[in-house]
Amino acid sequence: MKRFARVLAVFLLPFQVLFATGVPIALVNPSFEDLSGTDPLHFDASGKLKSGHASAFPDTPPDSSTFTTVDAIPGWVGSTQSGTVNPPPFLIPGGASDGSNCAWVNGSRTISQSLTNQFQANTLYRLHVDVGSPKGVPFPGYSIGLYSGTQTVTLDPGSIPVSSGSFITATVSVLILPNSPLVGTPIQIKLGSLGQQPGQVYFDNVRLTMEAPGSCAPMPSGSVGWWRGDGPNDSIGAIGGTFRGGATTGAGYIGSGLSFPGGLSALTLNQGFALSSQDFSVELWIKRSDSTRAGTDFEAGQFFAGSANGFSFGLTHPGRLYLSHVGIDSIYSTTALTDKAWHHVAMTRGGTTLRFYLDGTLTDTLPCAVNYDMSGPFAIGGLGTPFGGVGYGFLGAIDELAVYNRELSPTEINSIYSEGTSGKCGASAALGFANVPDATQAGMPFRYQLSLTNNGSTAITDLQINDFITPNTPITAVSATLGSVSSLGGFVSSSIPVLNPGNSVQIDIQLNPSASTGSFLTNLASAVFFVDGIRYSASLAPVATRVVGPPLPPPAGIVAWWRGEGSALDSAGNNAGILAGHAAYAPGLVGNSFSFD
Repeated sequence: MKRFARVLAVFLLPFQVLFATGVPIALVNPSFEDLSGTDPLHFDASGKLKSGHASAFPDTPPDSSTFTTVDAIPGWVGSTQSGTVNPPPFLIPGGASDGSNCAWVNGSRTISQSLTNQFQANTLYRLHVDVGSPKGVPFPGYSIGLYSGTQTVTLDPGSIPVSSGSFITATVSVLILPNSPLVGTPIQIKLGSLGQQPGQVYFDNVRLTMEAPGSCAPMPSGSVGWWRGDGPNDSIGAIGGTFRGGATTGAGYIGSGLSFPGGLSALTLNQGFALSSQDFSVELWIKRSDSTRAGTDFEAGQFFAGSANGFSFGLTHPGRLYLSHVGIDSIYSTTALTDKAWHHVAMTRGGTTLRFYLDGTLTDTLPCAVNYDMSGPFAIGGLGTPFGGVGYGFLGAIDELAVYNRELSPTEINSIYSEGTSGKCGASAALGFANVPDATQAGMPFRYQLSLTNNGSTAITDLQINDFITPNTPITAVSATLGSVSSLGGFVSSSIPVLNPGNSVQIDIQLNPSASTGSFLTNLASAVFFVDGIRYSASLAPVATRVVGPPLPPPAGIVAWWRGEGSALDSAGNNAGILAGHAAYAPGLVGNSFSFD
């Protein structure tokens, strides 16, 4: 008898729902009670992992997920060992992590932590985890997420800057709306490793917060990038980045932010990011670490900058905002910002006029007739490409940085500042797979679904959902509940003009894999859409289906065989059955299977 395959349902909220940080709400069990087995893994009250061993899914070895914790790692700060002359290439602890009570996971492994809490309506949840990998050791990347049963509420599949060998803080956030089907469902936390190749991913200082959301400022139109500080990725256009020179995540003005030690530190953006207009704006929250220096290089530190002949927006050591034509000249404000508190700063350029803002107030209007090179590379917290070997890295913290391809008005700047920790409003959508089988037989068709739900309060327009499937995999049928859908080769694309709040679109895909036994069929889904003229994007971590060989002939002496292929017939005898209650059929390990509630 075949065993039943797990049903995978992934619903991703990649945009880090953008609402205010309000009044904190206490968790029922802040120590993250573990319900996974007889040898459980626990967190202490401060969010640290306690030592021990746990198998998250001890049902089907060798595919069971193993999560191992240790009291101390040799060579780490805080290690119980001493006298090591040449420490092994492990992590240099950073952030709130001290090198003790850390956990590591190998390969494609995941640990699931169940809480006694349930998701509450109108509540903002933030999961923060310090993540790292051994210095100089290959790693597959990490995933952290909030789950409800088999549904992924919000997931961050990310990577770790292996060159630094230090912890970064990764954060995922989700707002549970009053009409959400997740209200009243149990909360789970999952920490895992991506990919099949060897490599260790370390986790520490796990903490979950609940907040009552507040109001927020409408996101101005024309934005081309929005870095919220929860990690290196953009919340609007899927513009990723790479930390360099000790830059990392840390405490921000709203939740997490970006932390820079000056020098060559920066968050360098992908080469594909460029600006197309000489009219542009940059606005963000900043906090100096030093009242006398804005950086460690010469006279200034940068907030957002291109490369030679481009522009850079930053702060001088005495506290003056300035816009530089990199390598040529600069224009300075009369503002003096020298304290180490959080401040909102902005720069707008329209035509030949440059304006500087501090805490929502226009401070300077200056002539600016420069033609900047907008091709990049660009970076946050330093120059996109160091000039003469100097990075002009900012010394301090940056949060909620947004770039626009037009000049923002004084009213728009003041609106963002006035909302304070409520921040800017963004989109809320859930992209996900359902019913993707763990394995399928070569030559046997199977079906699965890809869906997107509008969880926000504003209509989504010009929605494009794509699924990239392993090349040369025959797609035999596609359909969609809304809009149009088509397939070409291993690519499925669906277009939906309008998706109203609360509505969903589901794409049904059928494959007939002809791949050889032992191979994998991989699905990689993404979506792009607009809300109030602002472009948003979403993506899912790859989902793989293993291809197995043809079935063996039934063993001698078989008297009954219920295959579950859409009927209750006995394939080996006359013992046909009848489904009762809520029994049904669902994707299985080989073709379909029986499903019981």
